[in-house]
Amino acid sequence: MSTKKIVSHAHAHKTAPATTDAEATVLPTAAAAAPAPVLTATTASPAPSAPAAASGNAIIFAPPPANAQIPAVPPNAAAGSGTSYRGVAPRMSELVALPLAVGNLEKFTDYTQRMGTAAPPYDEVTQLCEVVNSWSSMRAATEAWDAYCRDQEGIGWILMRAMMDRLQPAFMLAAKSDPSLVTKYSGLATLLGAKKAIATKGVATRKANKQSAAKGEPQTHGKVGKAKKRAAEKAALVTLQQQEASPPVASAPPPAVVTSPAAAPATPPPPLMNGVNGAANGAGH
Repeated sequence: MSTKKIVSHAHAHKTAPATTDAEATVLPTAAAAAPAPVLTATTASPAPSAPAAASGNAIIFAPPPANAQIPAVPPNAAAGSGTSYRGVAPRMSELVALPLAVGNLEKFTDYTQRMGTAAPPYDEVTQLCEVVNSWSSMRAATEAWDAYCRDQEGIGWILMRAMMDRLQPAFMLAAKSDPSLVTKYSGLATLLGAKKAIATKGVATRKANKQSAAKGEPQTHGKVGKAKKRAAEKAALVTLQQQEASPPVASAPPPAVVTSPAAAPATPPPPLMNGVNGAANGAGH
């Protein structure tokens, strides 16, 4: 049995290689106390497994190693997608430098005298660097193992699809003679009918989208159609919020209407004979 130290995310693919038939990567179990300064991955030969073979032929596709130790997620942990940590995600240069910094801190015996009291305490700096390096190494090893598992799963399902194509007609023929097989072996019946059900659903979805397109309506059927609908609704909501946030444009007051007063009727001039009449009247007096 050999032991390998995983010191950084950058070297994960070298320190946690994909397993083969003769070697399997064993992930360490989660420690209840403070994690160790470095992550250790142990490689060993997988435990022998003898899957049943009715015909006695050898199994051409090997199962996962029986001694793979995958730690369980703590029950009170709420794992997210990781988007909350994009702003603080480590760069590759930091992942390479972190294990080197851990080694430097081990030799930095006069840290307190050199750095002074303004710097964080030596024990806190050392422990934090070691723990963060351990989690980064753990994540690198887990990603390498997950990538290997995806490949093996894909190869397995290629073989499964071919087997299902041969088994499904035989099972359906047997079910016609004995319908109780569908109920008695419901899991097998569901597995063999799943591929056909998916294909039927896809045909129905495409047909519904074509009918919507012919009517001039958005094609919102199926997974892709629903995603497009949600994106359109989100864009419309953003546009509405932007319109509500923009200050309203002050409208100019309507122009004042100036009304000219009605023209007074013209006063006719006094008759010219008034002076003559006045003079005559004065002469009479």
